[in-house]
Amino acid sequence: MATSGRDQPLERLPAERLAELRRTFATDPAEPTTFLALLEHFLSEGDAARIESTFAAHLDAASEGATSARRLLETADLPRPARARLLIHLARHLEVTRRDVDAALVAARAALGIDPSNAQARRIFSSLSRAIEAGQDARPPVAPVHSRDAVPTIPGRQRSPTPPPAAADQPPEDESLASADAEDEDDEIGIATTPAGTFLDDGDPFADGEDASEEGPPPGEIEMEEPKTELAAPLPLLEAEAD
Repeated sequence: MATSGRDQPLERLPAERLAELRRTFATDPAEPTTFLALLEHFLSEGDAARIESTFAAHLDAASEGATSARRLLETADLPRPARARLLIHLARHLEVTRRDVDAALVAARAALGIDPSNAQARRIFSSLSRAIEAGQDARPPVAPVHSRDAVPTIPGRQRSPTPPPAAADQPPEDESLASADAEDEDDEIGIATTPAGTFLDDGDPFADGEDASEEGPPPGEIEMEEPKTELAAPLPLLEAEAD
């Protein structure tokens, strides 16, 4: 909680005292008394670069970081305008250097609470508030899942796409007809085999390799023998029986 603070002007440290405090701060940047004494001195001289480096060292060393620095400044025994100005420096450091807009907004709110008449504190607080609101509104909405193909899968796996349905006017292809004119391959021996019903050549499948023309005349010159008619032998006549 912020205190009223003293009304005396800021104190400038002698050179010897300043050198001593800087050595102590280099050994323990989280030590509150040294931290606040150096900030007061650098603020009295208007040395913004030294204020920045002092904040950086303290935030890196303090266990609570920005929260520690903000609370120390809120309760420091310093004039109200000085505390507000140092909190504004802290807010700028958190926003620009640390990229922590949320913590910067808290520091700016604290500065405005200590010194409501500080115009710079109002501008920084408004700017940070708009930045946070714009960042929240710029977040892309989560797309709804309309099909099972859009459902995320386990990392490393990929869902197989659903095959398109077959056209109604296109009959399914018969695999037996598609493979009738192609040679099958035997996976075990790795060679092509001849499909059933076909032969390696166009000749007689029962030929033993000899020329068929040597065994007889061509089919058109074969002499056909006329069939012979054989008459049956006459039956013997029966002799009449004597009375």
